[in-house]
Amino acid sequence: MENILRRKRLEMTLKTGNYHTIWNKKPRRGLKQIHDYIKYQKFEPLSAERLVNELLAFGEQIAMAPYSFPLLKKLSNERFDYYSVSYKKFYRFIFRINEKNKQVIIVNLFHNKRSPKMLRN
Repeated sequence: MENILRRKRLEMTLKTGNYHTIWNKKPRRGLKQIHDYIKYQKFEPLSAERLVNELLAFGEQIAMAPYSFPLLKKLSNERFDYYSVSYKKFYRFIFRINEKNKQVIIVNLFHNKRSPKMLRN
């Protein structure tokens, strides 16, 4: 059973092309704002830590299959295609893919209630 799981993981790695996640300054700031809000406004420091860890892990999961998420046509241009995905319906990741360097670059992360008007569905 363990060999099958390893083989499946290897096949998945080969298919995805070994992308890795890069967090720009803006989403790192968004992560800190989310953490601070839950820790200091909601007074739940353990929940804040857990959510930050979940969001970081989800960023890594995006890199496993970045093209499986919907293209965000409102932001895409000739230079970059931007993609969007929500985590637990509340947090939105905006990212682009650098195919040459095999990178998924997270360019924004925010709570959906703080979503810019142009990104609202």
